[in-house]
This record gives sequence, structure tokens and C-alpha cells, in this order.
Amino acid sequence: MRKRTGSVQGALVVLVFAAAAGVVLAAQPNPTNRIHMTSKPAIVKVASGWIAQWSWEGQTLRRGMVGSGTGFFIHPDGYILTNAHVADTSKMTEDEVKLEAYKDILAAWLEANNFDVSESNLEVLHGRIQSGQMVGPELLDFMRISLVFLQSGEKLTFEIKAFGAPMGEGSEVLTGKDVAVLKVETKNAPTLKLGDSSAVEVGDHVWVMGYPAAADTDETGWLDEKSSLEPTTNDGSISAKKTSRDGTPVLQTNTATTHGNSGGPVINEKGEVIGLLTFRGDTVFGQEVQGFNFIVPINTAMEFVRQAGTENKRGPVDEKWAAGLEEYWNEYYSKAKLTFTDVMGLFPEHSEAKRLVQDCAEKIAEGKDKTPPPEAPKPPEQPATTPTAGGTTPPATLGAPTKGVSEAMTAAAEAQKKAAETQRKAAAAAEEEGGFPTWAILAIGGGGAALVLVIVLIFVLGKKKPAGAPVPGAYGPPPGAIPGAPPGASPPYGMPAPAPGMAMAGGPMAAAPPGMAMAAGAAAAAVAPHAPGGPGPAVARTELFQAPSTTARLTCTVGPFQGRDFPVGPGFFIGRDPARAQLLIQDSQVSGQHLWIGPAGGRIVARDMGSTNGTYHNNRTDQRVTEVPLAEGDVLALGQRGTVQFIFHA
Repeated sequence: MRKRTGSVQGALVVLVFAAAAGVVLAAQPNPTNRIHMTSKPAIVKVASGWIAQWSWEGQTLRRGMVGSGTGFFIHPDGYILTNAHVADTSKMTEDEVKLEAYKDILAAWLEANNFDVSESNLEVLHGRIQSGQMVGPELLDFMRISLVFLQSGEKLTFEIKAFGAPMGEGSEVLTGKDVAVLKVETKNAPTLKLGDSSAVEVGDHVWVMGYPAAADTDETGWLDEKSSLEPTTNDGSISAKKTSRDGTPVLQTNTATTHGNSGGPVINEKGEVIGLLTFRGDTVFGQEVQGFNFIVPINTAMEFVRQAGTENKRGPVDEKWAAGLEEYWNEYYSKAKLTFTDVMGLFPEHSEAKRLVQDCAEKIAEGKDKTPPPEAPKPPEQPATTPTAGGTTPPATLGAPTKGVSEAMTAAAEAQKKAAETQRKAAAAAEEEGGFPTWAILAIGGGGAALVLVIVLIFVLGKKKPAGAPVPGAYGPPPGAIPGAPPGASPPYGMPAPAPGMAMAGGPMAAAPPGMAMAAGAAAAAVAPHAPGGPGPAVARTELFQAPSTTARLTCTVGPFQGRDFPVGPGFFIGRDPARAQLLIQDSQVSGQHLWIGPAGGRIVARDMGSTNGTYHNNRTDQRVTEVPLAEGDVLALGQRGTVQFIFHA
């Protein structure tokens, strides 16, 4: 095989949608629903207490004292975080619990006989029983309750692995450490990710999830039994940062909560737990006042997680659940159904996955299922370069064209098998002649007329220029923008030249996402220019769809690059991860690979890459963008807070 010289100038990935005239945006969930659905599977109800059956004065009496609260999985092996006061009865010894049950039955006798239930009357009654003046109660049956209820209705017995200080037990209690770590026997449980409470600020938007007693069915009986295991999600904000009397930090929130929410997760906009709801403010005239609830910061809770000998760990269910939700929200119901089925296989008690499998089946039957676009091809690895005499490896530079032509390839959509064989033979021939490599060939066909995938690859073969030599028509990033590259070096291989001031990542630019560029016709040939001064082989010329205006640009109006313009060119990614983005923005609202901006169908489009905090178009914070064509003056916000914004100029 002949050795190829030169470097790759670029690769244009082209998608032709034959059946779709425009882009249809799938309805996206609102922020509260997104937090609720993503986090809900990890929420559990915790019950701690006792039930006793007595025989006294010819009657059989059943008494009990069971308190409930909220907890959540932090490890797939069954570790749960909650408040200490939610599980405090389970911390008591057997004798202590039975003494509490005995006092309860004495109090019931006093109340039934119209005596005040006071400590002095309890002592008198107990004394009469001890002295034989009256016959006391006989304990027939006794059961301790230490249970975790999953949303499926499954009950699991818990044991306490770490225990802090319950609220409200006296001045000696460390009230800022109302934390307990419980353990149940299970595998692959859904979990929540713990965040960093030291980064929390007043005004931060938060959500509290749990089982408020006001929403239980015990009193009214209006709701069915399953609804008692349906967690509630309320949103609010952090209203103050305070300190408990033991000097431990606590957070205050105005989120509406009540008894039963105790131990529930407080979740930030990233979907991370920043604390546990723990107690409310003082009552006014005996009434609860909403808006004055307090949170144990998650950094405090982590002390007890370490004491329990565990850690916060995500499991295989979490990744699949998140992927399934995105597929579901994008109306890829067949794909989502398979993903949710995988979730149930890993964790059979995942009631939400079971519900959505059924919902997907119904939507498929109604003809609402959509087919996801094919994945974009992966870019090749950075070609190796030879170290210079100084011992450093200069970045690859784009040489001037010399000689050689890539052989033209066409894709037949008649039959997948025939097309694949044609491409295999053509790829082998092209590689033998010094043309484009086999990684650039995608299988085309087999999908009917709905979607035709076309790839146009342009390769330029030529001699290498000395390190640092200028590239015609390109302008490099400022010194130090490419990690490890000297000032004036070319941008990374496969990446368009950046605008001055644009922070560039060190890796190659990823291929444009599906749907990002379009060609006229069902197929196109890959053609490389021949060397100047010498005739090239006769090849068919390929007419591409007219590209969007080269003057298209984004102007940063809010954020670290405020006032700067960034030409769109062939497209680029915006994000925080240098390995996946070219315009790097270090802001908490921005995901690792947040947004792609580039040409599609003769227009410039913005496509959200599955970001955590979403992309919003023209100040519509009620709907996240999946993909949207841009017009002059359109505004893009990365995240709901509006800390990073761009305006588009055509």
C-alpha cells in the first residue's frame, strides 16, 4: 500500500432528509418535571416505630407509634440518606421501645377514664399497678418497625450504619447534624448525585422532594394507596445561610414543606443534592408558617456517609434511566421502550420504568413513534508527527496542495447489502491509491426514501510546511489557546480556524451532529483538487447546496466573552470540556458539550447536545431548545439563569 503524504484539510458530513421539509421540535419537559422525573426513582419513604397489642380489663387493644419521613439512595448497593430524627425510634434498644409502648397504654387508660395525661398521673397509675392495687396490661404481641418503602410498594428492612443528632432533643444536641445513613439489601438501586453545598448562594433555585404528611391518605382517604408512595416535588429558593447553635452551617429555604418531608433531598438546577430538609421554623399562634424551613448541607451529611464506610456512587440504572428519558421526551418511543426494559432488568422494582414501558407501547400503537437520526461518524485520531530537533512535537499544519486526487464515491440507496459492498470495494481502492481512508465511509441505504445519508469528504494531499508557517486564509488563536502549542500554530486538525480571542480545545473537532449540513440531491462525490501546474484526472464535478452566509456570527452579550464576535463558519461546539468543545466557557450553567452552532439546510441552526441546564431561544425559559434555525437578532441563553447569552447576526 502506497504511503500517503500531506494532511487532511476537512471533512464535510452531509445529511439529506428526503421526507422532512423542516425541523420538528419535540415538546420538552419544564424544569420542575425534568428534575422530578430524573430524581424520582431514588426517593423512598422511611418508617420507624413500633406496634403493640395489649390485653387489659377484658379488652384487646392495638396501639402503635410509627413516624415516617423521606430518604434517598446514594449508592446502588442500598445506602440511603435521611434525617436522624426520622429513624430515631429504630436506634432505641428493645427495652427502651417497650417502655415507651407501656407508657403509651397507660396514657390511653388515663384518657379513656377522663384523667389528665400528665407525668404525675402516669407515675401514680404505674405505682398502683406495681403495688397490686389494680391489674396492669398484658403485652400479647410486639413488633418494631424499621422499614423503607419503595415506590413499587416493596418493603425492605433497614439497619442504621451511621447516626447523627436528631433535632429538638435538648440543648446538648448537635442540631446541625440531623443525619442518618441507612442500609437495605438490594442491588442496582437508582441513586442521586451529591453536589457541593459550599457553592450554594442565596437565591439559588432548588427543588425539595419527599412525602409530606399533608399529601398522605391516612386522614381523608381520598387518594388510593399507591398515591401515598408517590413523591411530591416543590420548588423554591435558598433564602438564607445560617448557623445552628452548635456552630454547624444550615441553609434556609422558602420552599413549601411540612412533616414527612424530613430527610428529603434538596436538589439544585444541575440535578445534584445540596442538602437534606430537616426542620421548620417556629410556629406562630400554634400554626406552621411556610417559607421558613431549614436544610442540613450535604457537605455535613458526607461526614456520616464516610462514617458508614460508603460513598456516593452512580449505578448502571442511572445512566440508562437518563438516556431513556431523553429518548422518551424526543418521542423516540421504540428506542425508549427498549431502554426502560433494560432498566427493569437491572432493578425490577423500578416502578417508573414499568409505567413508561406501557406508555411507550401505547404511543407506538397510536402512531406517534419517531425514528432517531443516525449517529454522526467519529473523527479520526490525530495523525502522529515527528519531533523536531528541539525535542518538541509541532502541531500538524495544513500544507499547500501538490498532487493526488481522491476517487469519487457514490452511495446507492437501492439495497443496504449492495450499497455496503460497493462502498467496501471503493474504500479499498481509494486507500490503495492514496485517497480517503475507510473510516470516512458510512453505510448508506436500507432505510427507504425517508432518509438518505450522504458524506462529502474533501482531502488535500501535499507537502508539510515548516512548523509555524502561515496557512492561507486562516487566522490562528491567540498564544496559549491550544494547550501545548507555540504561538501562531495552526488550529487542531480537522477544526476551522478560530476567531481571535476564542478559547480553543486541544482535540480534533467532532463531526457535525446529524442534520447539521445538507446537500442538493441524493448522493454526492468526494473530490480533491489536483495539484496546481499539472492536470488532474477527469472527474465529475459535484454541486453542493449553497452554503449559508460566511458572515454569520454569534456575539456574546452576557458572559466571559461579552462583546466578542465568533464567526460560525462550518460550525463549532460550545461547552466546558476542552475535549469536546471549541468555544470554552467555564460557567456552572454550561455543560461539557452544551451546544452546536453550524449550517444545516442552507441556514444556521443551534442544536442542544443534551445539556443539563438546557438552551433557551429568545428568552422563552419555559421550553428548552432541541434544534432551532436562527434568524437575525435571535438570542440564545445557555441555562435558565441567563449568565451566558449570545445574539445571532446573519
